[in-house]
Order: sequence, then structure tokens, then C-alpha cells
Amino acid sequence: MIIPILNAIISSLSHHKDTMSSLLDQLVYTDPTSVIQIYALLDPLTQQVVDGLMFIQGPVPFSHIRSLHDPAARPEWNKSLLILKQLNILQGRGQQVWLNPLFQRSLIRGIAYAGQVNGQVRDNTTSTQLLIDDSMDRYERLIFGLTSGELGDDRNDEIKDLFLSSGLVKTTTQNRKQNYHVTSLGFQFLIQPVHHQLWTLLSEWLIKSSASPSLFVDNLKAILHVARMVGPIGSDSTSANSVLDICSRLFLVTWNGKVLSPTRLQKCLAFYQLRSNHRNKNDDQPSFTIQVETNFHLYAYNPTPLNLAVLSLFTAPRDRLPNLYRGRLTHVSVRGALKRGITADQLILYLNTHTTGRQVPVTLRDQIRLWEADLVRLRAIDTDAYMYSQFTRQVDYEEAISVAKSSSIIYRNDSSRVLIVTRQGHELLQLVPFIKK
Repeated sequence: MIIPILNAIISSLSHHKDTMSSLLDQLVYTDPTSVIQIYALLDPLTQQVVDGLMFIQGPVPFSHIRSLHDPAARPEWNKSLLILKQLNILQGRGQQVWLNPLFQRSLIRGIAYAGQVNGQVRDNTTSTQLLIDDSMDRYERLIFGLTSGELGDDRNDEIKDLFLSSGLVKTTTQNRKQNYHVTSLGFQFLIQPVHHQLWTLLSEWLIKSSASPSLFVDNLKAILHVARMVGPIGSDSTSANSVLDICSRLFLVTWNGKVLSPTRLQKCLAFYQLRSNHRNKNDDQPSFTIQVETNFHLYAYNPTPLNLAVLSLFTAPRDRLPNLYRGRLTHVSVRGALKRGITADQLILYLNTHTTGRQVPVTLRDQIRLWEADLVRLRAIDTDAYMYSQFTRQVDYEEAISVAKSSSIIYRNDSSRVLIVTRQGHELLQLVPFIKK
């Protein structure tokens, strides 16, 4: 699973190859702090490729790369090579490959300076135990507000825009009141590690706020420096104010205009992580776990408000105690989640992620998939039907839904942005400028 910020860099490189390559080399790959952070965000297998070439000067035969891995792992290894090539870290010609010399020198300098090996900082003077604050709880409340629709704080407007533009939530209007609902992408976002969630939001902000390649690289460098902080530093620069503002809104840093201090939540940014639970093992709060029975009853232990908000998307509540939630997966409750665009596989993955001891019972998994199949099954109709797909932007897809009107929509899949409408809906959509036959 590639970290979203790396995807943002790859996307920007593909659109502005020459300009971005030059700017990355000049401003990012010559900066040891930025290079160390990029290295730390690579998955372990991709780091292994970099490790194998780090201290080799000049080109080496491609056969050397092949000798570093087990032939059985070749597909995963090829993906790692592709990522490094797309990031302009791995370069080559013919059968010769080498690391980008600027990236290589900065990485060696960064490791020598920070005492970092394999993404771990040896001399971290500010441990998470010493950072006593409520940033993790505040972040969780923020995400809870966005997923539950309880958005009364104007301070969250920029975060709301990020959720909307990235397709994590959608809005509906009822009785002149705007309501927020989690989409399929949003549910996928919720079951990811907080590490991945934060990088998703920062990447979306980086793309939205960077009108030019040079501004993109400047903001990227500032974000990488924030992720690498290990203690308070003096900061009176105005060039990175927008980055510090978004990081402050996400509770990653505190900043009074002169001194910049990392929070406990900021530590989630530092390294590549696979854990789905962002709580540190030394935290006092017990971990959240789920137990699912074959009779479709679900027991959730030590749930937070955010956990309860997620569970309410696909379960019918039965009992609520201080440290226990009991609910049941019913046809109606699961169907409600499926109508939001959440898939059966996502529900099963969420349950398996938090279930202790064993996986979700096979009977329950099969029933969830049957409910999904029942929902998407199309009945024969007497009129013509027209399918619209390949919407490049979420806003275009939502506009098409609004124009077609619910009475004309036969089928919709929000995750794939597919719309099937009647002839009446088709005629309405032909009036929309961006629709192509």
C-alpha cells in the first residue's frame, strides 16, 4: 500500500515531468531531512531496493537488483522498482541502473546525521511519552464530526472541503439543511491506519493548494519537514504558513507564530505503518475489538465515539454500556450501508481487521455478499436504459445525479461512478455541457 503523498508526487511528475524532475532534484532530493522522510514512507520491500544500492557509486547491472530478492517475490519486487522509477529515485539506461545521485548523497548524509536505520530514529529526544496532549482525541472527534454530520465548528471548513473534494463524504439537502454522508471511499478511509488517513488529507490539500509545480514542491518540502520534527523549533517564516495552518487544523502541530511544536498525533506521520489502530501501545485507553457471532450479533469492546459512528453505518443497535456496544447485522442495516456505496468486501475487511482470535464466520460473510448481490440486481424494464461512466471528477458525477433526478435513475454505483438512467434521464443529461455521448 503506497502512501498517498508519494502518489501525489508521482501524479505531479507525470503531468509536469521536466519541470517537476528539476524542482525535486534542486529543492527536495538535495535536502537530507526531506529525503530521509521519503525513505521512511517507502514500504519495507522498496526500502530494501534502496538499501541494496545506497553505497554503490555509479551504474550496476540490473542482474544485481535481481540477486537481492527471492524469485517468488518478483511481482512485488517489480512494483517496488516501478515506484522508485516513477519517483525519479531509481534511474537507468539499458541494463544498467543506479540511484539518483542527489537522492543518494542526501540519504547517506541524513542517516549519518539522524542515526536512522530502516526508518527508525535512534536518537529521538522527544518521545511520544513526553508529549502529553489530547491531539489524538481531538483528531478522532474531528473525523467523528465529519462522518456523523455534526459539523458546527467553522474552524473545520477547510477540512470539510478536503473531505468533499476527495470524495470521502457527500452532501444532501433536506428541509434546507445540508447533511454529510460517508461514501464508499470514506468508509475505506475510516478503516485505514490514522497514519494513512493523515497522509491522504495532506496529499489532497497539497494537490488543491498548489497552483504550480514550484508551489507544489515548496509545500511538499514543508510538509516533509513537519513530519520529521522531533521537538519544538523556532519558526518565524511566512513562506510555509499555509502548510503550518493545515497541519495545525489537523492537530499535528501547535504554532504561536514563533515556536512550532509537534504533537503526539504528529508521530503517526513519521514512518510507514500497517497497523489499523493508531493508539500507542503505551496509551492508557484499551484497544477497540469486535466479536461477531454466527447469529449476526456483534459485540464491540472499548469503542470510541468514532468507532460507534462507523458501527452505526451497518448495524442495528441493541445495547450500549460504558465499554460495550451490542448490535446486530440485519438486512435493513447492511442494506443502508450498501446504498451509501460501501461494498460487502469493505464491511468484511473492517470486521476482520478488528475481530480478535478468528475471522468473521463464513455464514455471515456469505450473507453480506448475498445482500449486496440482491441490491445491485437489475429488474427487467420496458423502456430503454442509458449508462454513463468514466466521470473524471466526483463533482461531475454528483451533478449528473442531480440533473437526472432520482425518478429517472435505474442504478448507480458511487464507488465506480456509474449511472444508468431512463430515456427521460438521458434527455436531461444531454443538456449538461460536460456530458459526451
